[in-house]
Order: sequence, then C-alpha cells, then structure tokens
Amino acid sequence: MRLCIATRTAFVSGGETMLLRLAKELANLEHTVCVVCPAGSKAYEFFADNKLTVEGVDLHLTDWRHPLRFFGSVRALRKIMRTHRVEVAHANDLSTIQPLGCACRKEGIPVVVHVRQTVKPGGPEWYFKYGADHVIAVSEYIKRHLVETSPAVFEGRTSVSLDGITVGPPADADAKRLARQTLEIPEDRFVFLYANQFNEVKGLPDLIQAVALLPEALRSRLLLCAVGDDVQTGGVYRENMMQLARDKGVAEWIRFPGYRRDVPTWIAACDWCVSPSLVEPLGTTVIESLSSGRPVIGTRVGGIPEMVLENQTGLLVDGGQPEQLSAAMAKALAQPELAVTLGRGAHEFARQQFTIERHAQEMLAIYRLAIASRAKGGR
Repeated sequence: MRLCIATRTAFVSGGETMLLRLAKELANLEHTVCVVCPAGSKAYEFFADNKLTVEGVDLHLTDWRHPLRFFGSVRALRKIMRTHRVEVAHANDLSTIQPLGCACRKEGIPVVVHVRQTVKPGGPEWYFKYGADHVIAVSEYIKRHLVETSPAVFEGRTSVSLDGITVGPPADADAKRLARQTLEIPEDRFVFLYANQFNEVKGLPDLIQAVALLPEALRSRLLLCAVGDDVQTGGVYRENMMQLARDKGVAEWIRFPGYRRDVPTWIAACDWCVSPSLVEPLGTTVIESLSSGRPVIGTRVGGIPEMVLENQTGLLVDGGQPEQLSAAMAKALAQPELAVTLGRGAHEFARQQFTIERHAQEMLAIYRLAIASRAKGGR
C-alpha cells in the first residue's frame, strides 16, 4: 500500500513520535510511506534524520484574508500524491484534515484522520469541511468526547487505536546503572521523571508543589528530572517553573535538562515516572514508561486511567491536587519495592496493549476500510 501521512505540526511532540513509529513499522511491512510536514521545521529534521521519505510543505488552513495560501498547500499536496501514487492519505492531527481532505477530494483518494486532542463545539465541522472517510481516536476517552461534542461529524465513523511502541525487555538494574552514569545521576537518589511538554495543562506546578510538601527525610532522598521542551513560550514557561522551584525551596532536588532526544535513557534511569496532567488524551511518555517497566503516578484525567491501573501499573491521583500527588510520591519513596512489583505489571500491560505491531495492523485495517468506503461512494 502507498501511503501519505501528513501533519501541520512544526515541532516534535508525542504525536510526531508516534507518527515516526507507525511509519517505520509500515515500512517494515513493505508498505511505502511518504511523510508531509512543514519545510525546514524541527519535525522535518526529525523525520529526515530517521530515514523517512519526507516532503516539506507548509499546510495552511482556509483564511478569507489569505485564500491563496490554502490553495497553494492543496496544490502541493496533490502534486505529492501524484508523484508518490498515494492510495490512502492519513492526517496525523485534526487541523491537517482541512488541506489534506481538500486535496484528497480533488484526487479521489480516501483519507483518514487521527484526533489526539479534545475539541470545542463547532471546531470539527470547520476542520472537516472537505470531509474524511474515517476517524481514529487515540483513546476511549477521546472517542467518547468526540461523539458527545460533534455527533454529526464523529458518530458511526470513529475507531479507537491505542498508539504503539516497540516493547522490548524492561530496563533492568544494569540498564538503570548505565543510564545514570550516562546522565550523571547519583546512584543513591530515588528518581522521579517528568517527561512532557512545558505548558499550563501538563501539571508541572503541582508536581513542584508536591515535592515541597514531602517530609524533609523523604525529599532529601529524591531527584525529580523535568525533561521537556517549552514550544509555546520559547522558554519563558520553563524559566517560570525553575523560579517556582527556587521560590518553594526545592531547586536542589529538581533538574531541568530541557528538550532531549534520549528520553528512553531518562526513563531507564528513573524509578517512577509522573504524569500530573490536567488535560491528557492519552500520554506518550506514559506508554514509553510502562513499556520500559517503570510504574507511573498519573492523574485521573483523560486517557491516563486507561493505562495507569491502580496498584497494577502505577498509582492514580486527582488532577490539580498536589497534596495527593505528594502522598503518592511519599508512598513510592517509603516502599521502594513497589517500583519493582508495579514495574513488572506495567511492562506486561504494555506488552499486551501497546505494541507497534498491533497498532500497525489496526491502522492497515482502517486504511482498507477507507478504501472500501470510498469505492462504495461513502465519505
């Protein structure tokens, strides 16, 4: 099958990481994949560095003030589809479906769209003005939300496919030791890892406050590593978080390494991962942590409870409650054996639910469904 997967996103986050994994697995299955993303962007470099076929196009939305930009994007997409003889197109995010859907309508090519975020009433109708053959939600939570918010757009044509990852052996004691040597993390520290974007909905202030609420005897043993990029504010929010740590008197127990491409090494180095999000459709880092045999402290938000099972793969707390978050961290610190027992459960759960092989087969079934639907005249 000849596929085109497109995204308007210029940076690299969970959705782009999942796109890469899917494209590589489809290529391993001898399907041909072309990725379209903004030219000269971090996303373009990311895909090109990983040996994917990449076309650089700035994908604009309809705008009455600049109508030529949108139609220029559509023309570029149509040229790419003809050049690569695309059979199915795949929008990796909601907004991409608008230019991609228009190009596919003109070329007669079936198109599917991934929805990775919550939506506002009225928004989907605008994005879907040129149609789509099928919708993929990243979690049951997102599917329920989509159908409730815009039933006319999503009901009856939305499937759930959990993102996939290569699930190898869990990171054992030797892997942890080597990772800590590489990252210069002391062997005697109990390490919590936050690996996510730096923005207001990811709950990092609650996590910093949770560290401050820990008893001194427990806090002195830990190290919190807050790994991630501040795309929206160009570093301002990250600086604010560093200042918050200083204001709370916990800066010496928190490290801010910034954006890193070696997140798996950070996961291997930690004892627990923490996802304190206030909004989270699924959570790429949670999947990566579970697959490495690391339990997760997560919030009862969005798709997180579909992955973090209480006392099986981790611990759950209410979102926006630093006191609960601190209590869960205290439990992990006081009972270090939990990292081992829940880590085993985390890895087994990931092996059953989150393999890239399973995700790729589900996506191929959806592509074939879109082709069959188009053949019958549906959309």
